[in-house]
Amino acid sequence: MAKRTDDEILADLTAKQREIETRINAVKARSKERARKEETRRKVLVGAVILAEAERSEAAKQRLQALLDKHLVRPIDREVFGLPPRPDQSGQAATSSDSTARPDDAD
Repeated sequence: MAKRTDDEILADLTAKQREIETRINAVKARSKERARKEETRRKVLVGAVILAEAERSEAAKQRLQALLDKHLVRPIDREVFGLPPRPDQSGQAATSSDSTARPDDAD
């Protein structure tokens, strides 16, 4: 059996390295997608609980309305909940993705 050269060994190892990196990236992508789906599910469930409570309790409904009014600034988001445009917007749509509140901004 002929002895392999260093270049042949290096080429084989480099090919294996690329294959392993591809597999690592696939696992990371699956993990990231799973985390994104779990986060979306948590948001849906929290929203469902809050909406159900707002239907049962007038106080909860008023608190929810106040939170939405305080934190939703984009006209398209406010429209979903039947809120009027904010006076400080004077008909302009917000363009920043930071214009809606993040959960850690809530009271």
